[in-house]
Amino acid sequence: MTLKTTLFFTVFFQYITSFGQFKDPEPTIIRPEVIHPENQKNDYAKSYNKNLKKSIIDETVTEYDLNGNIIKETNSGISSKTTTLYAYKNNVLVEKTLTTISDAEIVKRNKTDNALLIEESQKRGEESIALAVFDDVSKKNTYKATLDKKNRVVSYISERKETGDYRPINEIKQVNIKYDKDKIIEINTNNTEKKHYLYNNNHLVKVEYLTNDILSRYYTSYSYDNNNNLIAIRDNGEENYKGKVVQNSKVKDSAVYDNKNNLIWAYDKGPYVPMNRDQNKNFITYKYDNNNNLVESSKYENEKERMKIEYVYENKLLTKEIKTYYNSVPVKTIGSKTYNYADGKLMEYNEIDPFTNSEKQCTYEYDTAKHLKKIIEIKKWTDRKTGKITNYTTTADFSFNKNTLTFKNQIGKLEIYEFFE
Repeated sequence: MTLKTTLFFTVFFQYITSFGQFKDPEPTIIRPEVIHPENQKNDYAKSYNKNLKKSIIDETVTEYDLNGNIIKETNSGISSKTTTLYAYKNNVLVEKTLTTISDAEIVKRNKTDNALLIEESQKRGEESIALAVFDDVSKKNTYKATLDKKNRVVSYISERKETGDYRPINEIKQVNIKYDKDKIIEINTNNTEKKHYLYNNNHLVKVEYLTNDILSRYYTSYSYDNNNNLIAIRDNGEENYKGKVVQNSKVKDSAVYDNKNNLIWAYDKGPYVPMNRDQNKNFITYKYDNNNNLVESSKYENEKERMKIEYVYENKLLTKEIKTYYNSVPVKTIGSKTYNYADGKLMEYNEIDPFTNSEKQCTYEYDTAKHLKKIIEIKKWTDRKTGKITNYTTTADFSFNKNTLTFKNQIGKLEIYEFFE
């Protein structure tokens, strides 16, 4: 197994808000991201050159077919168990059923304990108390799709049913999809909400949202540069207010690319950036080397640089990452990771974290077949006030027996992967 650092691009198409798997054709602007070698654990399983049959991670058990599709997933919680079943036709998901059933005895016992705690706290004169509440909930969510002769989803029904201590839920969504040749041109939901898709030169350029409100018109437009890169997504609206048409428009996302089609500038779409901020002043820039490896990203807030990440490569492998944080005063805080390899395999990495005032060293051991056997992690934390140094050492062990890979992580939890013969 060769641990290569690559640019990771998330899924290009957004999912329609539903329980199922159908994807709508609306594109998004994708930010480049470097996958760190220590996070490529899935490659460890792939190195055995076998198809995954089952994984057991914490309380979640996932089963797969020979094509790599999930066919069953179960999750056992403290007071409930959730089971999800999947069915496919020609490798396309056509049915999915999620069922959650609570353990009535556990819920009842918890409610009794809570009532006693509340009563005791009131006797002591306490005004409030924090409690863990377990709802006696039952869920059944279903998704059923119909395919045409070209193996495309032309309709689906998703149903969501929930009963419990709160307001019951019973929602049904029926969606019909129309195509023109190979492109989606209409999505109709419950015969009340329609989306029309318009294309130019094989690119989606507009999505029109049709509702029963005849006084309003809404649509999303998509713009591309000369190299067909998506550079802007804009929400538009027209409302008839007292006989006058009022138009509004807002850019949701924007990007700039270089002559190699690498993204070099984009809005900062992070979760901590308020939507009412001027996005033009909150952005991220990207730089690349001659091999199109991402070598630098800088995040700006209100047009001031707040964080810069630099990446160094040797033989296409990430060898160093440097993070520089710029505080409100002219002070720089620097963190780093350095990586060492042997024959393309990660042997060690060292990390310095200025925020926790800690250092970490991870070493990797392999067996004679060059499969990962053990990870040893050593952490050193320094108290800022006293200067006292505290060391922690943990290990993660990998073992392969016949068709089963067992991984015991640093905190002692097991992950089990079973493979087909």
